[in-house]
Amino acid sequence: MKKRAKNLPGFTLIELLIYMGIFMGFLVILSGLFVSTLEVQNEASQTARIEQDSHYVYTRMQYDISRATTLTTPATNGETAATLVLSVAEGEIIYTLSNGKIMLSLDGDTPQPLTSPEIVVTQLSFQKLGNQDGVASIRVHIQLESNPVGSFSPEIRDLTYTFGMR
Repeated sequence: MKKRAKNLPGFTLIELLIYMGIFMGFLVILSGLFVSTLEVQNEASQTARIEQDSHYVYTRMQYDISRATTLTTPATNGETAATLVLSVAEGEIIYTLSNGKIMLSLDGDTPQPLTSPEIVVTQLSFQKLGNQDGVASIRVHIQLESNPVGSFSPEIRDLTYTFGMR
């Protein structure tokens, strides 16, 4: 005589497949949310880096230009140059672009970068403004680009400042 199998508690194969399908759906939704959160975080950090660098460069240039006694380069009104040379009481200040960084040299010392490693400066130009007898002004054009991580697109800022000497 054969014994009949008792109905044991458990899951059938169909029930397991349904649970696995629902679980996979949740995983797909959660991974999509995770990826979009990373994208927003990366974009926000790129924007913050560019804002911080542009503010620092602006503040530093404003300070140096306002205390300058003479403007050596660019020499004539309307001239545009890739280098800014100012004379101050302590010596000479030189702004240049080198390897994607704005470099600052004080009185012939080794140039130091003003921008962070995550930011690339793609353009830097200085234009002398003013009339023959007046105080010179300088228009500065800077283009900053973030160095994106992975497949994210870079953040680009095109900035133009005008500073007056005193």
